[in-house]
Amino acid sequence: MTTCVMYLESQKAKMIGFSAFSELASTEVDIEKIDENTYYSNLADSLEATSEVLILGPDNEKGAFRRWILKNRRALGRKVVAVLPAKNISKEIAKTYRNKYLR
Repeated sequence: MTTCVMYLESQKAKMIGFSAFSELASTEVDIEKIDENTYYSNLADSLEATSEVLILGPDNEKGAFRRWILKNRRALGRKVVAVLPAKNISKEIAKTYRNKYLR
């Protein structure tokens, strides 16, 4: 996965990854929230292989994760292109955001 659109809600995250050679989503991952630090650590681990990340969500969770990244995984913070509000996610919506914000 080279680029990733991550959608964060209060209790779970959905990641839709795209390869450099395809317009189709190559990977979809759902991660459930158990405790905040483990949750954020698992999310960050799953983003290590990406070159760019777009973080979406309807509430403050996306901003809290961005702050966690900047505090705990600064190198990963350089991969975050934007943190944007969104009410829902699908492969089509993720593809639209990817085309607009990611390379």
